[in-house]
Amino acid sequence: MLLRSIFRYSSGLAVGAFLVLGQNGFAAQLTSRQKLTVQQITSIFENGTTEFQYGYIEDIKDGAGVTCGRIGFTSEEIQLIVNRYSDVKNGDTPLASYLPCLRRMGTGIMKDYSCLFPSLKPEQLASDDFKKEGGLIAQVDFGKAWTDAGRDPLMRQVQDQYEEEAYYGPAIKTWVEFGLTTPLGAACIYDAIIQMDTDKLFRVTRNNFSAVHEGRDKPADIAEEAQWLRFYLAERNAELFATPIGAPTIGRVDSLRQILDSGNFKLRLPLKFTYENYDFSIEDKSRFMLSLDGAPFMFSPDPLPPAHWRHPSSLLRARTN
Repeated sequence: MLLRSIFRYSSGLAVGAFLVLGQNGFAAQLTSRQKLTVQQITSIFENGTTEFQYGYIEDIKDGAGVTCGRIGFTSEEIQLIVNRYSDVKNGDTPLASYLPCLRRMGTGIMKDYSCLFPSLKPEQLASDDFKKEGGLIAQVDFGKAWTDAGRDPLMRQVQDQYEEEAYYGPAIKTWVEFGLTTPLGAACIYDAIIQMDTDKLFRVTRNNFSAVHEGRDKPADIAEEAQWLRFYLAERNAELFATPIGAPTIGRVDSLRQILDSGNFKLRLPLKFTYENYDFSIEDKSRFMLSLDGAPFMFSPDPLPPAHWRHPSSLLRARTN
């Protein structure tokens, strides 16, 4: 099954923002700019822009209810983020009034999220005009509260911190455990953890690499890491293509393969690639500030206008009963 359980990793995992010790004390490190580039690649795949869409909300009609925020949070992730944000604001946010509804929905798929939109009738909730990005879903009740909160640096900090704990930190830990050393390798691991169940993907990749290296499953140099990543991209493409919900997203693999074929293992900028017939370029123009606890995180301008397209990536992250 390709679907990934949302809380696969503990939110309490303690992983440094940029530095993880691997075997024999080896220090695997990304610069702050490389880390941001890794995240921006996935932001392009998720939202069609390098700017993190903290105020984004949509029902992408994947059966998982509403999808929100910078990497498409769903279900219990939304509850956790709203709860954290409410705590930081001492309850002084319209989002706090929706916590009872989020808690009643529990940890499963949002089969009925009508309590998040009490001002609307059932027929309005069922309409495509309501569900689409920038539609009524973002203009009333919970959707308006979420969109407005997305402009608050404190909400951005909460989303950044959760993304670090649940996705980026585990991705870097996995990157080190697999013996990878390049920023491109980190980007490949991170994007898979964001999108899909990685158990089979990583297992098959390591087995395929090991089969041609006499049982050795870790790359010894950049050339072998390139080979490891080609095995990874081939397996990921196969897993995505094998399912109706995965097949529309194989463009992510194509774009990562473009970067690999270019030899840009360090993710040097400007980083240019094509995704779903659109040309993208990641430039070195990002700004940084310090969060309240001193940890660095990116502060973006107000969210850009909604992207004109969005792939249903959270389909692959929906929780099944």
